[in-house]
This record gives sequence, C-alpha cells and structure tokens, in this order.
Amino acid sequence: MKKSLSLIAVAAMSLTACTQSDVIEESVQSGNAIGFNTMVNRGSRAIESNTFKQFNVFGNYYFENTSAKPVEVFTGTSVTRENTKGSTPWTYTGKRYWINGAKYYFSAYAIDGGTIENGTPVYTHDNAGKYTFKISNFICDHTQQKDLVYAAAGSFESPIVGKNKDNAVVPFAFKHVLSRLDFVFKTNFPEGYKVTISSVTVQDVRNKATFTGKQYAVGATVTADSVGSWSEPERVPQTPYISVPFETGANMTIDNTMTDGLRSGFVYVIPYHYKTLAQNGKGVAIQFTVLVKDPAGNEVLNKQLTGRWRPMWDMNKTYTYTININGEASGLQEIQFSGSVGDWVTGTPANPSFDLGAGELPSIEPQA
Repeated sequence: MKKSLSLIAVAAMSLTACTQSDVIEESVQSGNAIGFNTMVNRGSRAIESNTFKQFNVFGNYYFENTSAKPVEVFTGTSVTRENTKGSTPWTYTGKRYWINGAKYYFSAYAIDGGTIENGTPVYTHDNAGKYTFKISNFICDHTQQKDLVYAAAGSFESPIVGKNKDNAVVPFAFKHVLSRLDFVFKTNFPEGYKVTISSVTVQDVRNKATFTGKQYAVGATVTADSVGSWSEPERVPQTPYISVPFETGANMTIDNTMTDGLRSGFVYVIPYHYKTLAQNGKGVAIQFTVLVKDPAGNEVLNKQLTGRWRPMWDMNKTYTYTININGEASGLQEIQFSGSVGDWVTGTPANPSFDLGAGELPSIEPQA
C-alpha cells in the first residue's frame, strides 16, 4: 500500500505500508505435560528469532455439561527458553498436565524486554465462564517503546481437548498488535549545501488504550488485524510524544547526493485511524530541528520544523515516511530575478537632413 501526502512547512512525504507472515522457529516438547511452540510474524518485528526467548501465557480448562467453574492453569506464567537455536524447548516453572476430556484454551503475549511497564494484563471470565484476555490502559509513547505481540490457541467454542497421551504442544502464532513507523530524510538544497537533522519527535500521538485479544481455534486462518482490537486511544497527557531513534554514531548530515537519505530507527504507536480535518481532527506531527550550511560553511538556517498529518495506522503494519527538505519548506525565501527589454525609442539627430550634390547623372540609352 502506497500513499502520498503533504506536510505544511516540511515537504512531501510518501507512505509505504507492508506486512508479511513467516515462521521464525518452532520448538517441541514431548510427554503429557502441557508444552508450547511458537511462530512470530516477520513483517514488522522487533521481537526477532535471535532474541525471542520469553512470553507470558494465560490458560484454563473446563468440563462441558457440568456446573463446575473453569480452572485457571496459567495466570500470566512466564515461558522461556535458553537460546533460539535448533529445537530448544520452551519451559516454565511447575509443570501442568493435560486432563483427559478437559477443554482448554490459551492466550499469550510477549513484549520486547519481557515486561509491560505501563499497562496491566488481565484475564477474566464472564458469568458463563468464558475468559477474555486484555491489556488495560496500555501506554505507547516516549515512556514505553516496545514491540508487543499476541497469540491465542483454542477458544471457548473450539477448545483443545485433553487426552491421556499423545497431546500436541500448544502452538502460538504470534502477531504484532502495534503499528510501526520509520522516517527517511532527504534534501533538495543545491549542490554543496549541508543539512543536519536533530531532535526528531512524533508529537500528539494517541498514547493510551486497551487491547482485547480474540480467541480462535488452533490452525484457524487468522489475519494480523483480526487477532484482537484496540479501544479508541486517548491522549494522556494532552501532548504525548515519541522520540525518534537513530543508530548510535549515525551521520545526521545529508546533502542532495545522498539518494537513500538518512533513515531513522523504528517507533511504535497504537493503531488508530485519526479523524480528518473536516472532523476537527488534530492528527499527529513530525517535529525536528534543521541546520543548513552553504558551500562556504556559513550557517544559513537553524530552525525547528513541524509538519502535521492525519494517519490511518493498522495493527502489524510498518509505515515509512520520506521527508524531503528544501529551502521553501524550511522557511527560506528563494532569490528571484526579473528582467525586461525596453522598446526602441525614436531618436532626434543633431543634423536631421543632408544636401548632397550628386553631379551629372549618366543617361540611360534604350536598347534596340
């Protein structure tokens, strides 16, 4: 998906969004203990195959046609593995075992770094005993920039039925539930001009919402945007922001010979379709400082620029914005020229007429 839009006082930005799905690794456990394996969507990841070593699982079982309440067997239990090579098994403390005839379903989440610092995982059930997984009041701004993934295995309607033996491991196909952004900076300043970028932030993001995970049968075809949903996010405080990262030691100075420009690291945002200008939508803004020097090294501009737009961000998608910086967009006034050519003016000579004696003119004889 490609889009383009204009940012006031910054320049043109083009939008590219893509998502892919792929398996990064599987692990298998044998025996009658409940075990797990994992798949992680590759499309917009920060939790990668060489770092994914921990997730948290919730799960319960119930017996059909009984009045007994469901039993919680996992309550946010940490599941880990020592490394990501080969078929290293996932393990947890205190084994749980399959019960013949019991009906199970599970929810799991993982966050980069292992801990949700701003937000509360909640696993609750209704009067019918149907469980729902949520992460309430999740904050996604400068205080928490982490990839978040979610998966389910089984549901109340399509559970995993326990057996005396030969129980399969519980398969989790994790999907990314945030949106991810990065930025590419380019310049159209004339040859020899150097443009230095600094203090890049995304302003006015909606940074607080609750995620509700869906339950679905093992093996069901589940798209990245159907594993759960977000409540309408709000802004807390009123001007939340995200600092845009760059590689340590990155050269932040660009010129018009750099066709690939300067690419930032990734930032994470809560998926949301921002209201349009006609709907009185505030949108979000990209803000950064630009320092421009001419070919002689003279500073010609040192200014903070802001561009505002109203994005439509979906779960599990990466959006790349390209920002072209030029003089007009940066607030400089172009040097312009005008020229004209006047009409010919009739002059008055000092001696306007001359009397010249021609002498005797020869006669012209007619031809026979």
